Amino acid sequence: MTSFGKWDDFIGEEIQEQDLIKEITDPTGSIKKLLDTAGGDVKTVKRFLPFIMISLHTSTRDKEKMEFKHTGRFVFDFDKIGDEKTTIDWMNKVWKGTKHVKPYMAFVSPSGNGFKLFCQVDTSTNDFKNDFASEEREDVMTKHKVWYEGARKELAANFSEIAANIDTATKDPQRLTLLPFISNKKTNFKYDPKVFSKYSEIVDAEKKLLKEELAIKIKKNKVEVTKVMEDNCIKSEEDAYHLYEKNKSNDFDTDFELDKFKKVIAFIIQLSQ
Repeated sequence: MTSFGKWDDFIGEEIQEQDLIKEITDPTGSIKKLLDTAGGDVKTVKRFLPFIMISLHTSTRDKEKMEFKHTGRFVFDFDKIGDEKTTIDWMNKVWKGTKHVKPYMAFVSPSGNGFKLFCQVDTSTNDFKNDFASEEREDVMTKHKVWYEGARKELAANFSEIAANIDTATKDPQRLTLLPFISNKKTNFKYDPKVFSKYSEIVDAEKKLLKEELAIKIKKNKVEVTKVMEDNCIKSEEDAYHLYEKNKSNDFDTDFELDKFKKVIAFIIQLSQ
C-alpha cells in the first residue's frame, strides 16, 4: 500500500471481477498465505494487502499520468460496526438496499469489524454518458461526489443506526479499497452482478438539495454576493457566490499541497532506509 500512493509512479495491474472474487476467496491464494505468515493477524500485514481502485479505469495514482474514466462503480465503507456476528447481520440488512441504492457486491473488511458495499449504475444511459463525457479530473471528482452523496444520504436515512459508521472518504473516486481473505463465502461475501442502482433519480435528488443549500448560503452572504456581482458585472447570484468563495480561499489547492507534502515525507523515508 505504501508503494502505491497518490505521489508515486508505480503501475497497477488490471483484474477482472471474477478473478478478483477468486483472489479473495481462494484458501490457497496469496492473501491467505500472507495472513498465515502473520498467524492470522491482519494488522501485521495490512500494509502488504492488495487493493483496488473500483471507480476509475486507470493504472496509476500519479496525478500527472492518472486517467479519469469512470467505471460506473462506487464503494461504501462501513467501519467499526462491532464483532463479526454484528457486522455480518448489518451487512445482510444493508445488502437488501433502498429504493434507489441496490448493492451488487459486499464483503466483510480485512479488520473483520466492518464491511464494503459496492454499487454499480448503468453506464449506457444518456444521463451517465453526458455527466462523465469529460474525463477531466475536477469534472469526474464532482460528478462522482454528487451520486455518492445522494446515495450515502439514502443509505443513512434507511439504516440510521449505522449512518455514522460510513467512512465518507470514498466520495473520492481515487480511494483505494483493501482486499480481505474471505474464509466463509456463504456468510462474509455477497455478489449479484445483475443488480444495478438508479443513477438519474439519485443525481436529480442530490442536485435539488444542493441548489436549496446554495440558496441558503447566498442569502446568508447577500451583501458580499451583491458586491461581487457589481464589481465583476456578473448577473447570476450563483456565479457570484462561487467567485466569492474562490476569492476567499485564495485558490489554495489542499489536495495539491498535501500531495507535495507526502512526496517530501516519502523521500525522507527512502533516505532513512
